[in-house]
Amino acid sequence: IVVMAPDIHDYSGLIPAIFHDIPHSIADRNPAFTNTFFAGFLQFLNLCSSRFGWSEVLDLLGREEVYPRFEICEDDLELIQHWVVSSGVRWGLSGDQKQNMGLPGREECTWRSGLDRLMMGYAAGGENEVDGILPYPDIEGSMAIPLGGLYAFCEILELAAEQFSQVRSLAEWAEVLAGFAERLFVKIDDDNLIELHGLLASLRQEYGDLHQEGVSFEVIRSWLQGAFEEKRSSAGFLRGQLTFCSMLPMRSIPFKKVCLLGLNDTVFPKKDFHPPFDLLGDTFVTGDRSKRSDDRYQFLEAILSARGSLYLSYVGQSIRSNDSVPPSVVVSELLELIQIYGVDDMVDVHPLHGFSPVYYDGTSQLFSYDSQLMDVAAALRGRVEKDDPWWHGNIDNQKTESCTVSELFSFFSNPQKYFLRNILGIYPGKQSLSIDEHEPFVLDSLQNYLVEQELTAEGVKGAEQQLFRRQIQTEGSWPLGTPGEVSFSSKQKEIQPFVDLVKSYTQMGREEDRFIEEEYSGLRISGKIDSFYGNSSFMFRYARLKGKDVLNAWLHHCLTALCLHDAKETRLLAKDAELIFPAGCAKKKDLEDLLLLFQKGQQTPSMLMVEPAFAYAVECVKVEGGGNGDPAAKAQKSIENTLSKGFDADWELLYRNQSLETLFNQEFFSLCNWFYESIWKRAHVRDI
Repeated sequence: IVVMAPDIHDYSGLIPAIFHDIPHSIADRNPAFTNTFFAGFLQFLNLCSSRFGWSEVLDLLGREEVYPRFEICEDDLELIQHWVVSSGVRWGLSGDQKQNMGLPGREECTWRSGLDRLMMGYAAGGENEVDGILPYPDIEGSMAIPLGGLYAFCEILELAAEQFSQVRSLAEWAEVLAGFAERLFVKIDDDNLIELHGLLASLRQEYGDLHQEGVSFEVIRSWLQGAFEEKRSSAGFLRGQLTFCSMLPMRSIPFKKVCLLGLNDTVFPKKDFHPPFDLLGDTFVTGDRSKRSDDRYQFLEAILSARGSLYLSYVGQSIRSNDSVPPSVVVSELLELIQIYGVDDMVDVHPLHGFSPVYYDGTSQLFSYDSQLMDVAAALRGRVEKDDPWWHGNIDNQKTESCTVSELFSFFSNPQKYFLRNILGIYPGKQSLSIDEHEPFVLDSLQNYLVEQELTAEGVKGAEQQLFRRQIQTEGSWPLGTPGEVSFSSKQKEIQPFVDLVKSYTQMGREEDRFIEEEYSGLRISGKIDSFYGNSSFMFRYARLKGKDVLNAWLHHCLTALCLHDAKETRLLAKDAELIFPAGCAKKKDLEDLLLLFQKGQQTPSMLMVEPAFAYAVECVKVEGGGNGDPAAKAQKSIENTLSKGFDADWELLYRNQSLETLFNQEFFSLCNWFYESIWKRAHVRDI
């Protein structure tokens, strides 16, 4: 059996996945994709013509043919990515390289700036500027090895950017490129690497004497890319009973079954394209090479090679409009010819999906051997719309006997997130790192929030604000230049009243942190608790008051009163409200209720949904005051917003297949009432 396509590379990624259990061979693949050294070197050349974005550079460094050359292990790559992003690297090798591109030569957000921070962090440490460089923290010891490898790799890129900016002869280009191939790849006795060096050597041996004038790097890069794509390897042809290959001349070998894929309109046969300056294209004569004529001849060869059966395939339905799409002109001509002999119904229309019922219900001639897809089709036929929750039941033998204070605060900030990540070890959305490859111009809501919290904390500590501005600009967290200075000044004026209010509450000075080592309700609690100022506990956050703030303040209040035996008020300051839990309002049962919720949340996702419960409690106060609100509707709207707008990936995973009627059960409303009666009604709240 032979399976042919105009370009088999379009299918080479799918073939091993589908035919993994059947012996097969693939021929005519492009060496630029099968030879990893070809692909890596071409990626290196393309990178040297780019903006040197952080992800592009790390993609090249992450190739298994590259990173061992710099004594970097695979496990180091994730750490290096964290360093690069955190140190503020976005794009550009240096300010000079930006200037060569006709742009302002600012060093911020470049590789040179980020590497200087990383190296200074390893050499000097600390948080203060050294020679105008802000050290990157937490690099020490054995981390020097991957850091040194990253530095050496970036030095090669800088050297390449300098060398490739010059005009050279072909012989000189062959020597320069061979040198970078030696610097970039591990020196191993590999046929693919030898093939790369052979191609680079041919640039000097075959063309060096013919063309001795200087050419630019773009010409050489274009030639190499074309040379990589034109090289074809027939290895794999006729090695087994199932052969995949491209439609090439001289493939007229008899096969029992011949299958031709991708015979789509406008794709096959190829069109004859001639540049406007090519005069041969305007005066075509017999004997001139024609891609379209070659493809038509190859199609004829292929169908004449079939001895048992011939299978032709094309995309006959538009994925955009669902309209019918005609096949290649050679297929249409073949069908018209066959119809002359009275043969009709030669075309079978296949569904888009392999689990379509038409393959299994016997209503058509279509069939499938895939038992797994048959099970999917059967399940779809018998499907009944009902709740299909992602999680069922409890975790057995999950008896929690001890916990830390930080675990308690983490749980009550978002019980569902805690269950997925701390109990099940599932981190939805963690794999996507969406850091732009340019300096920030406008901050999104999350970036703006993080800077606001840092700016508030720095203002409360009395730190020098302009130094903080330079720090966040260096880290790539704030716009650069005059726009950044103006927006920072505006943000500083916006936050200053809140900072002054915080300072008025903390003027007595912060007391030392205290440690808890207590057994309560069968649970041993240990850890540090902080935020003590004089006769009260004080917490603040520059944001609108949320349920997690209230719940964490209440937990802090209970732990202080019942584990540290220090009855004092707890004060929480938010952007729009001030909340106070009076001294002595926490009882033994209050902490027991919190710990019981924590223990139950280790076995199954808790029905305590913090923000909906907070919305429910706030609306209950309005109703008691004579309003016409609906607490249940408020809680429902909060859940709908979280799920429909994708605010919480953990909630989406847990509840995406459940109806709101299922979520709004007796336990949910019981916890909402508990939040209102036990926590919110005891708080004294003042709007700001």
